[in-house]
Amino acid sequence: MQLDSDEVDALIKTVLILLRSPSREVVKSSIGFIKVCIVCLSDEEVGAFLPDIVEGLLVGTAPHKLRFRANLKYIFQRLLRKFGYDMVASLVPEEHSKFINGLRKQVERGKRKSAEVAEDDKMSMASTKV
Repeated sequence: MQLDSDEVDALIKTVLILLRSPSREVVKSSIGFIKVCIVCLSDEEVGAFLPDIVEGLLVGTAPHKLRFRANLKYIFQRLLRKFGYDMVASLVPEEHSKFINGLRKQVERGKRKSAEVAEDDKMSMASTKV
């Protein structure tokens, strides 16, 4: 079953409103829906709601921030991969910029570490061939 873009837009708007709910169960379900949207929808469809998604995740889930930290981290990693650091960071309020900078540094650290491991593997392969 396919949904029209109008139906998807209405669903996303409703879920963003539900992110501000005081009920943890509602917030958890809303975060899960946003995860699915980010993965399944095209960049253009998600990009249309990107400012609202970022604001809803950071401001709307503030009372539940510690409980859903891993989910928020995963969602923002996906957004950073999909839209780039500059675009996402420009949408993040100043009080949450440390969170985004930390994610960026974590990704860069992982890339450096994997490059070092690959270099070590090349060196060990070269030494065993000689």
